[in-house]
Amino acid sequence: MLLGGVPAGIGATVVGWGLGAFIVEDPSWSSVFADRDELLRWATSLLAAAVVVGVGWAMRRGHERAAVAAVEAERSRRRLEAIQELTAGLSAAVRPADVAEVLARGVVEALGARRGSFGLVEGDELVVAESGDGAGPSRSPVRVPLSIRTPLAAAAREGHVVWVERRAELVRAFPDAAGGAGAGSALAVPVRRG
Repeated sequence: MLLGGVPAGIGATVVGWGLGAFIVEDPSWSSVFADRDELLRWATSLLAAAVVVGVGWAMRRGHERAAVAAVEAERSRRRLEAIQELTAGLSAAVRPADVAEVLARGVVEALGARRGSFGLVEGDELVVAESGDGAGPSRSPVRVPLSIRTPLAAAAREGHVVWVERRAELVRAFPDAAGGAGAGSALAVPVRRG
């Protein structure tokens, strides 16, 4: 069933012009075209109507694509700005803890996440810097045992990416992380120096 769009527009135009040529002009359903010229005039009008419908459809599609491209360009611009801020913050960082804080905040902004953490391994402890939730300043880094059951500690211990997509899986696999502020998913990526 055609409810809208180009096929419906063309169908309505063809049916309207076709029925109009017979019903309006001569309800007895005999041909209303006296000669070939009248048929060509009718066909030309029908073709013009079809072209108008086609051009309108093409313009609408072009507008939709332009709107999507504008949204993507704005998103790319914001990400680029976040990466530039991250680069500037990293160049100003002096201590490893400063680097951790800059990365925790900057990566979250670049990815569009709500929160983020960055951990530094120091012996058998993990120094965790958190980005905060955006409502207030980030908290100072905290020390936790490397044996804690969180995605960040697991990534640091095992040296591979830990990706948890659902809250239920996070609670089941990492019970120490379940007390967080309602995190629904987690991504922990180990970064090695040298």
